[in-house]
Amino acid sequence: MATEARSGPMRRALILVPVLLAATLAGCVGTRLDAAGAAAGAAGGLACPDGQEVSACNRGLSGPGVNEFAVAANPTDPMNAIIVANDYGAPDATTKPFHRLWGSWWFTHDGGATWTKRVVPGMLPDATRSLAGYQFVGDLVVAYADDGTAWMAGIAYTAAGPVYRNAVWIASSRDGGATFSEPALVDSYATELIFHDKPALALDRAGRIYLVWSFQDVGQRGTPNDQGMRVGVSEDGAKTWRTGWISRNDFGISASIAIGPDGAVNVAWRSYDPYAHQFRRSTDHGRTWSDPVVARALDRMDLKLPNSSYRAFVLPTLVATPDGALLMITADKGKDQSSDVFLLRSNDDGATWNATVLPRATKNAQFLPTIAAAPDGRVVAAWLDRRDDAEDASYVLYAAESADGVAFTERVVGSAPSRDPNDGTAGSTFIGDYIGAAILGDRVYLAWPDLREDGRSRLFAAALVAGNPKA
Repeated sequence: MATEARSGPMRRALILVPVLLAATLAGCVGTRLDAAGAAAGAAGGLACPDGQEVSACNRGLSGPGVNEFAVAANPTDPMNAIIVANDYGAPDATTKPFHRLWGSWWFTHDGGATWTKRVVPGMLPDATRSLAGYQFVGDLVVAYADDGTAWMAGIAYTAAGPVYRNAVWIASSRDGGATFSEPALVDSYATELIFHDKPALALDRAGRIYLVWSFQDVGQRGTPNDQGMRVGVSEDGAKTWRTGWISRNDFGISASIAIGPDGAVNVAWRSYDPYAHQFRRSTDHGRTWSDPVVARALDRMDLKLPNSSYRAFVLPTLVATPDGALLMITADKGKDQSSDVFLLRSNDDGATWNATVLPRATKNAQFLPTIAAAPDGRVVAAWLDRRDDAEDASYVLYAAESADGVAFTERVVGSAPSRDPNDGTAGSTFIGDYIGAAILGDRVYLAWPDLREDGRSRLFAAALVAGNPKA
């Protein structure tokens, strides 16, 4: 969850939600749909494995109060994938009568036919757990190393004294997400004046681990060098870290990391001074960084979309393709003054960027986009889209596949419109600030917030077979 402009440490609301205890959940696997919502042929695009029907692709994997997703697929086994999320309904085994924000993950070993849920350890009243002293855990991210080791990271914090704590942590899994190691702290403080937010995670071919997160020191705000993007690099499997700055005093948030084919570390983030998506690049494993580049100056689009109660934050997602191109996806105000999805491309290591509207632009809102790239150059993008609702209120998930990151073919993935809490239902108006995607082998995994059941955000997932546009 990214903080909005120049706010202090977040006091995240506690959302009272029922507990979901089901362990193994049916996956989301459905027939590919065309832009009109009709079943489409299998050639050259996203399709459903084994000819399953679209109804199988629209069941949620969680109870209410789950949002902000990241997805990763195992390079040694594309049938294995992990989804991580904020979970306001994670079980709390203490005597408190409510359930608080915590982190959960779901894993599959059968290409998304079934998913199993796990909760980040530390919520139970066990003082021996590394996160037991924290009230909240969230903003989870996940990535795989080339050897099939999965890494998961996030933030942990307390929102009330007498002891304030906040930290960035990381854990690993060698069994495809069935279990993760005890979370280890990467950077931590015992003060209410400092807050970490929205980490990004990536690994290079040598196994180096890169973490970038927003660092906020409200005790010193207004003075130089008190806020910006921090970077941590580990070359020994997260045993030790060297940390530094990517940006300082620009109120930066929500980084995205892409490792280029040459091993360069590319980072994009949103800043408020300047009001833009910025970019920097390191060719020495995060020791030094190129001068910052404004990849896109942002319009001041309203935080909350018209006809909705949820917010639509404008954040970048960055990927690198095997030919050395960099692709960044974001949302911004379009020509019709609504939210459009923009694809930015750089062919010169991020020095310059060209932007195009990715999906078919309409007067209705398209927002919260994400993008993922496969080692063979194929790219998949996804976003929440309200084009099919004349009232510009309900959304479905759209996705687009490309052989080269240039020409995209759009498809509808969701089969039912998402409700809005404004329709009179009681529930959270926070659907999260980002969605997740991964593409590997012939598999595409997508995760997004859906409100169709009762106006509350749930995890919906799609596990699709990618077409072969190169054939």
